[in-house]
Amino acid sequence: MFGDGVVEQVLIGRKDQSYLVGEKLCLFQVSAGKSLEDVIALDLPFILTLPTNRPMPGSISLGKSTVETCYQLFVSLIYGKQQLSHHIAFPVRIKRYDTLSTFGAFRVPTVKSVTSADHLVTVDYSTPISSFGPGDNVMAYIKVSPNPDWTKAKKVKLQRITMQIIELITFNHEGDEPVERRRRLCKTAKQLDLKLPENGYLCELTLDFPSLDLRDKDGVISKERQEIPLISRNGFSTTASLYKIEYLLVIKARFAHSKDIEIEQLITVTPFDHATCMSFMKNISDSVEYANRTDRNAIPGPRVYKPNDTSLPFGRLSHGVPGIRGACTFMVT
Repeated sequence: MFGDGVVEQVLIGRKDQSYLVGEKLCLFQVSAGKSLEDVIALDLPFILTLPTNRPMPGSISLGKSTVETCYQLFVSLIYGKQQLSHHIAFPVRIKRYDTLSTFGAFRVPTVKSVTSADHLVTVDYSTPISSFGPGDNVMAYIKVSPNPDWTKAKKVKLQRITMQIIELITFNHEGDEPVERRRRLCKTAKQLDLKLPENGYLCELTLDFPSLDLRDKDGVISKERQEIPLISRNGFSTTASLYKIEYLLVIKARFAHSKDIEIEQLITVTPFDHATCMSFMKNISDSVEYANRTDRNAIPGPRVYKPNDTSLPFGRLSHGVPGIRGACTFMVT
């Protein structure tokens, strides 16, 4: 019996790609000198190490198969005197937790300053955090300042300030001809129409990061696919071999008697809202501690149950029908 490993399938539009993730494992082989053995059940614990040397996105499926990545665990059986082969696929969900908004790397404020092309106006802005999930509040502090030489900027009129979030999907991002698709997710605006004061203008813009409504027109949530968790139907920051999904916080300031300013700031989007991210932290800490203590070579050995074995853990199987039990642990190194 072979564990053929986890196979990743990536689908974008009509283009798809499948390849092996990790290495094949031989879980059971007959004793030396024998061509076959009579076995009625197997108990085969194993650890399948997942690679980190290439992009391995979480399971995801965006609307109408625009982008989809799913995983399957394949097991191959070779049995009988005729050496018959049988292949079984089990859906596997991969969830990544490296973009949680509670991690310190995303709690550092982002500060940026941009001056208009005619040097009459400067926009300074800051965002307290840089990772967001469905329903999370997105906030930006904005200051619009005129040129220090007030005589040059006294005619400037601030008309409007907007903030929006853009989903940017780049297809074939590793190829010679990448294709971008932009989609606006949400937007907020302040209509001002005021003369820019000499000491500048301060404001705060907020919006809620959108979450996908999974209910149909009758209010029923569609059945969850075995290989795609419901949370993975919301987009999130990720990279695969055929596509890359990014998110931009876009701030625009429109003026009269001065050039407009547009700022694009890359942000990180996680599949989980902030409250859920908070609930994960202790489990992650405990899991890291457990992984550091775990001897990966100390997993239990395989157990083979033969026809005359009276210690079957789930009772005797009638009519000679073979049964298979197993345990699998995935580990990222």
